Amino acid sequence: MGNGLLFDAHSHQVRTLVGFVDADYVQDLDTRRSTIGYVMTLGGGCITWRSVLQKCKTLSTTEAEYVAATEEAKEAIWYGRLTDEMGLPQGCATLYCDSQSALYLAANQVMSSKIKHIDVRYHFIKQVVLREG
Repeated sequence: MGNGLLFDAHSHQVRTLVGFVDADYVQDLDTRRSTIGYVMTLGGGCITWRSVLQKCKTLSTTEAEYVAATEEAKEAIWYGRLTDEMGLPQGCATLYCDSQSALYLAANQVMSSKIKHIDVRYHFIKQVVLREG
């Protein structure tokens, strides 16, 4: 048998999709872009991870974390659909972010002069959080 992941379909733990996300604000001094990183686990095992420069330049740590959380939410939705197709429906994913201000922005219908410049595509996470609760 080759390398791979083995999940017990009868285990409750396999139905747990969990993501962890973080951003390092303006780490790349040449481009002035932030680095984002995330890990997605299923049943306690890592199924995907990523560490890249953000596509956009952010103006604050909060914005960098908010953008990173949006990218992780999109990934979580994709993996949720994949597990559904595999016959392992897992419900809503749990995403962890260490920025209280980014979490607040994602969970509340707040708009202010400090965030009005954020591209509408990154507000996708608001829709996901409000829909899934």
